[in-house]
Amino acid sequence: MNHTPLNGPDLDQTRESHLFGSLSEGAWKPLSAQVSRRKLVGGEILFQQGDPYEAFFLVLRGGIKLYRLSPDGAEKVIEVIMPSQTFGEAIMFAQGNRYPVTAEALEDTVLVAVPASAYMNMLAKYPEASVGLLKDMSQRLHHLVMEVDRVTLQRARERLLSYLAQQVACGDGTTCNLKMPRKVLASRLSMQPETLSRLFRGLKDQGVIAEKGQIITVLDQDALQDGYMDEL
Repeated sequence: MNHTPLNGPDLDQTRESHLFGSLSEGAWKPLSAQVSRRKLVGGEILFQQGDPYEAFFLVLRGGIKLYRLSPDGAEKVIEVIMPSQTFGEAIMFAQGNRYPVTAEALEDTVLVAVPASAYMNMLAKYPEASVGLLKDMSQRLHHLVMEVDRVTLQRARERLLSYLAQQVACGDGTTCNLKMPRKVLASRLSMQPETLSRLFRGLKDQGVIAEKGQIITVLDQDALQDGYMDEL
């Protein structure tokens, strides 16, 4: 893993992040001097489940999968973190101060590491900055609640449809780029890779979607909307 100071466009991109954009210059300037740029190659581990907690992270480019291992060694993907998203910030307030998941780069990835101690010191000096952090954690909690609903209440086909609906809603409403191996997506949706492959084939045969590599194009918005409404 490569560690370098943060400057130039990467510093500007970090400043625009939801956790830093609302900070005053007085709060941001000393904090920015302590953050660092980290570069990982695909498959490289950022931290392991159970490692001591030191920092939270912002993805600038690439992607990170967060997963836990079951007692028998099976990997369960908890979340996939894409550019402009952060992860690990809530652990600052947890007892034990250890990472509860393993973080692995899905591809060559550039991150910003924010030392937890530096961020906590900034919050103590500028308590108004905590509003942005609370908003972030509230959104993350809402997302995780929807994930629990998706896994426990929906069938596999509905889980895939609602996931695709989420992804296209973040883009042009018609296409999305999965940006992750199908095995990772299957674990993310709590299904076997064979089940995911069968569902994709079925959706293509039914004219719901078309796919070209990682690009999914929605052909039947009504079918996708049904899956999306099941999630709400």
